[in-house]
Amino acid sequence: MSMPLRVLVATIATGAAIGPGGCSAPPQVRPPQIVPPIVATTPPPHYTAPPIDPPLVLVAPALRTRCSTVRPGVKLMTPTHKIYDLAAIDVAPVPYGPRVEFSPHEGFVRSPESIEAAVMRQRARLVECLRAALGAGVQPSKTDHGGPTVTVDLDLTIDPFGFPADVKTSGDPKLARCVKESLEAIQVSRRTPRATRISTSLVFWNLRAVKPLQKAPPPPPTPAREAECLHTLEPLPVDTLTPSLRAIDVGIVPGEPRVPCSTIDRGKREIRDALLSNLGAYRACQLEATRRHPGLTGTVSVEFELASTGVPLQLVVGGDGDPELHRCLQDAIAAIGVGSSPTPTHVVVPFLLVTPPPTPKDPAAAIAALDLDTAVAQQLTLARGATSVDAACRARVGIVTALAAVPWTVDARVLAATVALAKFVAEHDRAALASCVADVLPLLERIGRWPLRDRDGSYHWRGGGLAEAVDRSLGLVALFPELGRTVEPFIADGLHLLGREEESLEHHVRVIELGGLDHAQAIRTLRGYHESATADEQGSEIDACDVRYPR
Repeated sequence: MSMPLRVLVATIATGAAIGPGGCSAPPQVRPPQIVPPIVATTPPPHYTAPPIDPPLVLVAPALRTRCSTVRPGVKLMTPTHKIYDLAAIDVAPVPYGPRVEFSPHEGFVRSPESIEAAVMRQRARLVECLRAALGAGVQPSKTDHGGPTVTVDLDLTIDPFGFPADVKTSGDPKLARCVKESLEAIQVSRRTPRATRISTSLVFWNLRAVKPLQKAPPPPPTPAREAECLHTLEPLPVDTLTPSLRAIDVGIVPGEPRVPCSTIDRGKREIRDALLSNLGAYRACQLEATRRHPGLTGTVSVEFELASTGVPLQLVVGGDGDPELHRCLQDAIAAIGVGSSPTPTHVVVPFLLVTPPPTPKDPAAAIAALDLDTAVAQQLTLARGATSVDAACRARVGIVTALAAVPWTVDARVLAATVALAKFVAEHDRAALASCVADVLPLLERIGRWPLRDRDGSYHWRGGGLAEAVDRSLGLVALFPELGRTVEPFIADGLHLLGREEESLEHHVRVIELGGLDHAQAIRTLRGYHESATADEQGSEIDACDVRYPR
């Protein structure tokens, strides 16, 4: 019996199986289909970017030019002077660029060791002062340990150029007056735009080792003081030091006193970097000149004598442009400063007046044009519009990157921007920002070590800059402890070179505690610890004027 067609179609449509003989098979039992429950998904909470202000020192700080008190006439150039012809500097009529006033003006804080070293260079005369005082009837004081002593209390101020001022001594006048004369003749190594007040005592002991003198020693030679100027904050920062008593064993014959490290031969690179540190001022000069003379281009010739103290003198500006432009450029060049050198240097450099570049469209283009202000403004816009905490962090990193783009100086605003970045990271989940922080660490390490040069696998510094680099690196490690593994070895070595041995020992120990050292690094760290410990006990003979050490 055949199944009607309509029934067959209905059976297929309903999914019934057909068994033999045309009968339907028994229905199959299927497991119930499991439908996942519908869960209402909530979108991630909207990220609201916190307010951000420009770095705190976008407004130039109050500055003052301070000069040494003695300013002899400048000698005319002779053929024995160095003569440097520098490559041309492009100057465009735009209102941006690095300026001297945004360079760091805090300087470094003088260490008690540096002032003690300057005093000890007068040690031979100080002993002569004591012998004359004993011959004049000064009575030593009795002590429980070490035999009789004679003590002189002293207060003095070291000016930014390393010379003493307001020297006061107290004690027996027969000795105090002679000690005062000796201290007025000291010179502390290096310049810094800060003053240092120091209060301490000189204790003379082992008095039986010397014989009294019947007359006072001759006055000490007064160190020469050339024309020397510094740009400093106003008011002038003043540090107060109260080191422990300095005991002078008058029975030890002193060796040859070391000359203070203050004059290092300078090269073209240092001079050019100093000139470029005020590029923004030159650009402002041309901007004003272009308003007076639209389309102004050409070449301005600049020639000047760079005194041994690093001050530009005898400036001569000529060439294209009007007298107002020449005077403006002359004032801008006079504001720069270079490290001291044994001899003056004659510098010739052309300034090319070029047409303005196009307005940068993004931070990378702004940085390439050294338009730091535009780059910062664009990164601020990104920070204010950030839709995630990582994006907000990276915009703040961009601000630090923009301000650190100038290779020949550390813009003072960099430190303010770095502090703001550290504050932002501290206010959020640090683990969530680990990638952002890791990306900025190499830049922060470079900022900390400036102005050290990386040459031939070693960091090299000439004269000034190491104290500032060490102090800056210490501050950066405090803000970003993640820097410790790579920066602590530099800090430990730098403190040793600066004679700050107790601090150096602490940081060498910290390097070992951080771990992760290979065999060579471990040996070098232990050797550095040993050298610091030896120098702490016996004194250091490191030549701090010109030092190389491996990374």
